Amino acid sequence: RYRADNAFIEIENTQEASYKWMDARGNHGDNWRPSIFMPRWACRIILDIVYVRVERVQEISEDDAIAEGCTGEHFDLAVNDFIWLWDSINAKRGFSWESNPWVWVVEFKVAPTATLTNIVADAGDSHGYMPSE
Repeated sequence: RYRADNAFIEIENTQEASYKWMDARGNHGDNWRPSIFMPRWACRIILDIVYVRVERVQEISEDDAIAEGCTGEHFDLAVNDFIWLWDSINAKRGFSWESNPWVWVVEFKVAPTATLTNIVADAGDSHGYMPSE
């Protein structure tokens, strides 16, 4: 079961799949494991990267802020929500909004679900505005 929404996805019932699952869980029984550390074969969606660019964080558009999950619910614009969120996560690490750091912008799309059934243990995907350090 997935902790976020309690969804259940059945995996194949074979000894090989069982060993894969035990390896993925570190053989620790029922301990919960964050999704970022799960093997790719256990994922529910796959993200295809379609575009990568570098820009200053203050160049974010209203549409990009909305794509980041900001709605303007707390402030008048989604960009202002994003500024607050950015500083709450990054200011203490030296990447405040005011310092206008360079960031990687990774655009992606959700891959067709048919692809999901063909995955093997592999590297994961990433997304979002991240300091380029």
